[in-house]
This record gives sequence, C-alpha cells and structure tokens, in this order.
Amino acid sequence: MTRTFPIYLLLLTCLFNEARGQVVFSEVLANEPGSWVYLEWVELFNRGETEVDLSGWSFVEGGDTTELPEEAMISGRGFLVLARHLLTSSEEMSFERYWGDSSGVWGDAPGESYPAFEVKMSLGNPEGEVLLWDGSSYETSFFWNSDAGGGVSWERIDLDGPDEPTNWWPCPDPRGTTPGWGESHHDYSPEMFVIEILPEVFVGGEESTTIRYQLPPNTELTLKLYDIEGRLRKTFEITAQKQIGELEWNGEDDNGQLLPGGVYILYATTSGGHSGDKTITIAIAKRF
Repeated sequence: MTRTFPIYLLLLTCLFNEARGQVVFSEVLANEPGSWVYLEWVELFNRGETEVDLSGWSFVEGGDTTELPEEAMISGRGFLVLARHLLTSSEEMSFERYWGDSSGVWGDAPGESYPAFEVKMSLGNPEGEVLLWDGSSYETSFFWNSDAGGGVSWERIDLDGPDEPTNWWPCPDPRGTTPGWGESHHDYSPEMFVIEILPEVFVGGEESTTIRYQLPPNTELTLKLYDIEGRLRKTFEITAQKQIGELEWNGEDDNGQLLPGGVYILYATTSGGHSGDKTITIAIAKRF
C-alpha cells in the first residue's frame, strides 16, 4: 500500500512556504515630503506568481508591532502598501489624500488599485529598519543608514534581485516615490550609470544641492566642476567608492571660496567596470 497523502501534504507545505518567501520590501519612504510627518509608508512586492495571504503577519518597526488584517492579500507580481496614516476624515494629510484621489476612501479610483493598510510606524530619516514576519519561519527586512532626501523613497532597484544594500537606491522617478506602481523599475539595468542633481538651481552659501549617483559594479567615479569658460573650479572628493551614494555641495570652490552666481558644468567620468561620461548643468543663484 502506497502512502501518497503525506507526500501530497508535504508538497503543498513546500509550495506554501516558497510562495510566502517571495514577499519582500520594495520601497520605503522614511523622510516624508514637506512637514507632513504622517506620510511615511513602506511597499511590499510579491516576486512570485501566486497570491499570498498576509493576514496574521507582523510588521515590526522600532518598538511597534502591527498584525496585518484578514483582508491583507498580495497578488502574484503585485504590490501592497503599509502606511502610517492611510485615511483621514479631516483636513489632516494622509496617504490617501496625498497619493490617492482625496475621497477619504481607499480603492475607489484607478490610481488606488493596489491594497493599502494602516500600521504603526515612526521611521527615522537618517537610519532605521523595518521587518515583516509570517509568525513562523519566514521574515524579510530592510535597513537604511542614510537619508534618501525629503519626499524621496528608498527603492529596490531590481525587484527580483538579492537582499543586498547595493540593490537599493533613492527613487530616481521625478515624483520621488512610486507607491504601488513600480514604474521606475522598468528601465533598470545592472550596467546603468545614473547621476542627478537636486536642485539644479540653488543660492550658494545659503543653500546646498545634492549630487546623487548610481554606478555599475566595480566602477570608480570622478566629479569635476567647470565654469562656462572651461576653467576647472572644483574637484569633488569621493572618499569611499560606493555603487550608490550622494554628496552635498554649498557652492564653494577648491579654495573654500564661494563661486559667483552663474551656470556651471558638472563633468562626471567613470572608469573600471564601466567607462563613460556625463555632463549636467548647475546654476548658482544670487539672493537680491
């Protein structure tokens, strides 16, 4: 007599556990836009093809733990958002008011097609960690130790890639975030060389601009600033070559002197694993 029933149960259990193990963090907004402190959220992505029931799973952040409700289901290749303040019946800002249609109800508009739930969280801007636990054998987490910028999320670069720090970067989408959409993932390539400046116009001495970059593996970056007459005005020091990084600049040259107002050219070159160059204009404005 053959015993197929226990084997069948074992196969079902393995498939069940494999499906649960496909749920990962894909985006985290720790530094909310403006002064709206309740606009923090995290996004989950199901890398598998099978729907996963997240009811009873625990979201852990700091000293807070939230058990996800019965209706928390994430479809295959789908997204789900956990927000600090999902809905509001007043004029107070909420996730639905900022990223939805401001109706006070989630899921009643085309842009609200992904599930979203409210959880306890108070994410740190310079560093923090979030964790998701199924109550049994599977857990996934994301840790950050720098600020992506106001209104800019940390985003998983390759949704199917490894849980490594090099697989995360500040969201390159002009909106700063893509909750439930994953749009900025579509153009990703492991060989991508990206550099951006935010803002491209700033008041030197009073304000600063942020130069962000993402490099292919084993690549070194050199940044030099020229004026419109082609004179070298500043060479930026990059102390540690990282695949993803950023630096602040307040408008000073190599001698610590504030550059005069005008248009400057940032020349970025790479060597090693990737060889190439990019130029971006930066404008220093004067306060009148």
